[in-house]
Amino acid sequence: MSRGCPDDWILGLHQALLILLILGKWVLPRGGGVTRDELSQLLLIFVGTAADILEFMVNTRPEDIGENGDSVLMRRSTDIWVIMESLLIQDGPFLIVRIMVIIHYRIFHQMLFFFAFKNLLVVILNVYRLIVICRGDRDSSY
Repeated sequence: MSRGCPDDWILGLHQALLILLILGKWVLPRGGGVTRDELSQLLLIFVGTAADILEFMVNTRPEDIGENGDSVLMRRSTDIWVIMESLLIQDGPFLIVRIMVIIHYRIFHQMLFFFAFKNLLVVILNVYRLIVICRGDRDSSY
């Protein structure tokens, strides 16, 4: 019986976990007024997202490169993708929309300013973290 490579076991566990999460969401009681149509659409999105995540993990995993030969992008690719997701999909677009609402529509509301400032702060901190990662300063003190 072949035991397989440790990376194959890790990939298999990731696959099993994603399948169990999707099936668990499907069989759990529907809460919050989600219709069957909405649930089926959500499950399809989950399956597509899970497949994309697994495909990305397989294609970005280093093959036979030693730790000394790894680039910053290979060693820290997950961190970089999380930062880029935040900048391009989450806080970046929300910041742009909030600034546009404030400037173009001249809406001045305390909560609007608070969340715009929160988004600006998160964007600045993510850019700072991206610079630190690319420079390789993770272990150095400030």
